[in-house]
Amino acid sequence: MAHLQKHSLFVGKRIYLNISNKEKHLKVTMVMVSSVDGIVSRQSQESVKTWTSIEDQHHLIEIVRKCDAVITGRKSFTKRIAEVPYYVYSRSQKSTDEDKAGVSFFTQKDPTALLEELQNLQFEEVLLLGGPEINSLFLNAKLVDEIIITIEPKLFGNGKHLASSEFELDLKLIDLKKLNKNGTLLVTYAIKKRSIDRFFVKLHLLFQNQRGGHLFQHKSCRVHVLDKFQYQYSQILIK
Repeated sequence: MAHLQKHSLFVGKRIYLNISNKEKHLKVTMVMVSSVDGIVSRQSQESVKTWTSIEDQHHLIEIVRKCDAVITGRKSFTKRIAEVPYYVYSRSQKSTDEDKAGVSFFTQKDPTALLEELQNLQFEEVLLLGGPEINSLFLNAKLVDEIIITIEPKLFGNGKHLASSEFELDLKLIDLKKLNKNGTLLVTYAIKKRSIDRFFVKLHLLFQNQRGGHLFQHKSCRVHVLDKFQYQYSQILIK
């Protein structure tokens, strides 16, 4: 778990917290390819290589080689395309000795817990190469920092979209490149995050570590811990 510096002011049964993170933030980048009408997959068993450009395929290999690890799902995982660890979400499959020797790890961990594990390994940048279900897990938990999406000049009309659940996130355009004469575009967006979102992720880890796994939920900028104390914060300084 990333080291958190904590300053508390006790007032009655409330504790006012000022938390800052002194370690480098683990960056999570979602990488996807899509048609112009937002389809990322047409059929469950179809490889995207049947309709993506060679430029996109080269881009994917290049960016995976530069990252510290890849997170994906069992349906999306076929083989590693670079010598980096793969963490594969599966509801039932466990890692064998052969899997571990090949630096492929099957997991059922909560996304926040998995990222905590990777940060403890001193990883700095992780790529999310999942399908709609895995993407939704991380997007709903507000754990994704950037989205790199290749838009191929194709229309499919029917198929799976980038995510499988409903949510709303604001994006900021970082970069836009034209990859070939056909008009394949490589677009990079940053996901706009409020400080409060990152605060609650880190506070969740703090309470899990120091309060024996107590859970909490937030509403109107309050943290309700399942015990006799009620915690509230006055300032949040997350760098």
